Amino acid sequence: TWFWAADSLTHLVPISFLVANVLTFSRASQDRELTALQAAGVAPLVPLKAAALVGIWLSFVTSFLLHSLIPATHYSKNRVVADTVRAVLLETGLTGDQFRLGQGVTIAWESRGAPGELRDLVLFVDDGALDFQTIGLRGVLRAESAWVFLDNDEAVLSCRFEGLRDPLGKTELRDLTLTRRLETLANENRRRESDRDLTGQHLLSEVERDVHPLSISAWYVYCRRIAFALLPLALGPIGFALGRAAGDRGRAQALLLTALPLGLFY
Repeated sequence: TWFWAADSLTHLVPISFLVANVLTFSRASQDRELTALQAAGVAPLVPLKAAALVGIWLSFVTSFLLHSLIPATHYSKNRVVADTVRAVLLETGLTGDQFRLGQGVTIAWESRGAPGELRDLVLFVDDGALDFQTIGLRGVLRAESAWVFLDNDEAVLSCRFEGLRDPLGKTELRDLTLTRRLETLANENRRRESDRDLTGQHLLSEVERDVHPLSISAWYVYCRRIAFALLPLALGPIGFALGRAAGDRGRAQALLLTALPLGLFY
């Protein structure tokens, strides 16, 4: 919840600031407080400066959030659910009768034999399984047994299928051995870092050192953060103007006016 909240702060802060400005100055205009200030010789720029000062402070806060805090939490936000689900699966043993062998191969079995032996297997093979495409097999397959070997020295997992066939028995029995590196299996579904996970300084450094794969994308993300950081600074005077223009029309119409600048920005 904290991660999701941090990612939405850049939207909530300026929107809340604009709504607060419009409601405050529309009420002041409706109660003739702005008229009394002008009658006392106070220029309209004085309350406008108050709103602008708050907007400047919020711009600094939003800039820090966008360039430093939110990129640091963005990657963790996308990982926390996956890590929790993985821990639940490991603790409850829900994956005890099936596993994914990577590259489009999912295996389920009915029983176990000797250590490392699986019996009466069902294989789900999609188009990404190049090993099975070479022998002309894909879709749902069956196998009489399979032997799983783990080589810790080479960090390799080997699985030898015996009596491999399609469920209708149209193909002859075949044997096939699959070899997968443990690193590939562990990182197959790993979420890769994107520009949203990098701080502003990190993005600029990659562009300046010419190591970013797409510098235009990095500049876009950086400039987008600057635009969101400057948004509260612009909404201060805009909120004052909209609140004063609302006058006696009421708060409902004043709130409706806030959709104009926000719609234009987004």
